[in-house]
Amino acid sequence: MSQIRRRFLQTALSTALLTAARRRGTAAEEPRDRVSTRELERVAAAPVLQVSELSAPVVLTEMELLRNGHQFLVRVRSQDGAEGMGVPNSMHMVHTYPIFLNRVAPFFLGDDRSPCS
Repeated sequence: MSQIRRRFLQTALSTALLTAARRRGTAAEEPRDRVSTRELERVAAAPVLQVSELSAPVVLTEMELLRNGHQFLVRVRSQDGAEGMGVPNSMHMVHTYPIFLNRVAPFFLGDDRSPCS
């Protein structure tokens, strides 16, 4: 076996071993901001929208898709001036924003979709 090939194989093998050892060392560490399963279940069970606080239908007059790089926000305004923000899945919105702008947003504008009616 030539010296160049031997040196290449030694370098490749040692790099692979070092990478595996580093991964093994970090896998054993606990994430610092880990949330307990009980806390996740509590948050998931909580209602997202408190419909008991809605006394009249909410008619949307404006829906905007805001973008900053790969991050997206959806801002909505109602007929009475109330404003809300939502955070869509940016990983998918990068590819599907035309569907949102041309199909989803127009579907909700000017119509009451609130559960209190």
